[in-house]
Amino acid sequence: MTTMPLADSTASGGTLPAMRMVQAGAGQTGDVFGVWLSPASGGAPAEHVFWQADLPPQASQAQELLAANQRLLERAGQALPLVEQGLAEKRAGGAPQTGQSFTAPWDGLASLPSAAVETARFFNAMRLALAPTASVQTSVDGRLIGRTQILMNGSFSNLLAPRLNAQQAARHYQVVSQALFTRQAVMRMGVLIAGGGASLASGAFAGPLSLLLVFQFVRNLIADVQQFGPDWRALSANPAANP
Repeated sequence: MTTMPLADSTASGGTLPAMRMVQAGAGQTGDVFGVWLSPASGGAPAEHVFWQADLPPQASQAQELLAANQRLLERAGQALPLVEQGLAEKRAGGAPQTGQSFTAPWDGLASLPSAAVETARFFNAMRLALAPTASVQTSVDGRLIGRTQILMNGSFSNLLAPRLNAQQAARHYQVVSQALFTRQAVMRMGVLIAGGGASLASGAFAGPLSLLLVFQFVRNLIADVQQFGPDWRALSANPAANP
């Protein structure tokens, strides 16, 4: 464990791209598994990306936030095999048995603008996840307490604020774990969407429209599993039974 003063996340050219952990009750909606808010704009491939979490000062609230995020991420991971199953069923010529449709909810041209924005934003998040280096930094009530730099080869280095207690250090490492999980899941999800869009492109769904429809299918399926858990089919029919 290395402790030393931490610099801010800026470079000579300005602030670096950042994925920000959504604060519960802050009126934000995370576009990456409900946990992270990605930058809206695209651009050239990022060389270095920051994953940032500003935790509440109260230890109990910080732990509740991280526990809720862990639950969302774990359920997103559980949903990805269902995505693969649904895409395989569709390629085989049948209707996916996952409870989701490739065309619903879909209002034709009226849905195109929002679907296109959401799809573009996801692939921008994937672009950031592919950055060769990343720094995960944790703040508590705006005060930076830890930063972990991670390289694509798996090596990493930790910088922690002086006099950081073990509980705060553990929460920083929880943020690091959640960022790493998200990077892997985003890349896997992107491969599934791109492959699904290419293999399913036909007829009225040819070209970019197929990519939008597949993204919508994947997003909706993940949201269902996140809300209802592994038994989401039965629970979605009876939401009152959801734990």
